[in-house]
Amino acid sequence: MDLEEKKRLFSIFERDGFLPEKIWAQISDEDKKEAFKIRKDYILKRRLTNFFRTLEKYNIDRNKYVKTFDISTQHVKKTLLFAGFNELLITPRDERYLIIQDFFEQKGLKDQYDYQQIYKRTIGELDRELIKRGSKDINDYEYMFTEGMRNIPSPQEMRATVKEMLPEGRTAGVTRLEIGKYVTTIRAYYRGSMKQLNIDLGLEPTVAIEDYETIKKTAPSKQEIKIEQISRKIDNLIEKIKPENFQKLKEELLAVKDLEDLELENIDSELFDKLENSIKEALNIKAGYLYFKKWDLPETTWYKIGKTNNPDRRDSEQNVLPVPAQTLYLLKLGSMEQASSVERAILKTLGDRRIIGAKNKELFKLGLSDYKAIVKALKNLSEKLK
Repeated sequence: MDLEEKKRLFSIFERDGFLPEKIWAQISDEDKKEAFKIRKDYILKRRLTNFFRTLEKYNIDRNKYVKTFDISTQHVKKTLLFAGFNELLITPRDERYLIIQDFFEQKGLKDQYDYQQIYKRTIGELDRELIKRGSKDINDYEYMFTEGMRNIPSPQEMRATVKEMLPEGRTAGVTRLEIGKYVTTIRAYYRGSMKQLNIDLGLEPTVAIEDYETIKKTAPSKQEIKIEQISRKIDNLIEKIKPENFQKLKEELLAVKDLEDLELENIDSELFDKLENSIKEALNIKAGYLYFKKWDLPETTWYKIGKTNNPDRRDSEQNVLPVPAQTLYLLKLGSMEQASSVERAILKTLGDRRIIGAKNKELFKLGLSDYKAIVKALKNLSEKLK
C-alpha cells in the first residue's frame, strides 16, 4: 500500500470510524497501530459531542463543569472511552461520597480513614473508579477493597515522624509549610487531618484562614477603593477651604467696585463676574449636608454615609465611576461642624456593618431592615431641625 492510498483510507477511517474488513486484513501491523489510535480519537470525539449535548440538556455550564462536579477533563475523557456516558459524570462530589460511605458501611468501615489505612488506597481513587464505571453496586468494586501496594504509616508512626521534626519545648501548632510533602500523607491517612494531629501532639491549634472565595466576597472591590480615594481627596479640600478667606476677598472686590467709573474703564468684566459668582458660592459653605447613598454593583449593593458642603459638586465627583451613585437621603444642617458630628455618630453606630478590609470607614453593606432604619432616623432628625 503506497503512501497516497494509505492517506486516502485513513481519511475515510477518521470520517466514518471503521475500515472494511477486507482492507483491514491487508494493512501492516504498524499501520494497524496507527488505525487503532485514529479509531480511539474518533470514538472520543463522538462521545464528547454527546457529553456536551447532555450538559446543555441539563443546563450545566461546560466552562464551570470541572469546578462544579470536581471531575477533571482528563478523567471525563477516560470515562467516556472506557464505557461511555453515565449519570455519575453529572453527580456532585458530595452525592458520590454518600454512595462511597454506603460502601464503607457494607464493609464494616467507619469512614475514609479506615478504608485508606486498611486497603492502602485513597477515597479519591475509589471516587474516580466510581465515576468511570457509573455503578452504585459495591460488587462491581471488589478490586478496590483489596490491599494496595502502598506502605502507609500508622497514625502512631505519623505522630512520631512529625514530633521528630519539632524542636523540644514547642507549643505552637504544626503547619503544612513545616512538614512539607508529608502533609499529603497526614491529610489522606490521619483521621482529623492536621487539626487532630496538633491536638494529639498536645500543641495549640493553628489559626484557620478563610478560603479565597470568602475573602473575595468581603474584600473591597476596585470600585470601592476608587471611590474611597476620591472621597479622601474631596474631604481634604473641604478641610483646607476657609470661609473667612473668601470673605476677605469679597471685601477687597467690593472696594474695587466703589472706585470711580473712570478708574474701572479697563476692567475685565467677564473675569469680574466669574470672581463675584465664585466667591458668592464659596460663602455658602456655612451650611453642611449629610448624604446617604448607594451603589448597585454586579454582585452586591453597598452604601456610603458622608458629608459635604456642596451636594451637586459631590454628585458629579462620585458619578465619574462606571456605576452611578443613587442618593437615598440628603439632610441639610446648620454647619459643616454639625454635619461632621452627626456623621461621626452614625458611622460609630454602624461600625459592625462596615465593609471588611475597606479603608474608607463610610462604606457599608446593609440589609433592607438596616437601610430602612437609617432613612427613618434621618427623617426624624430632619423633622426636629425644622
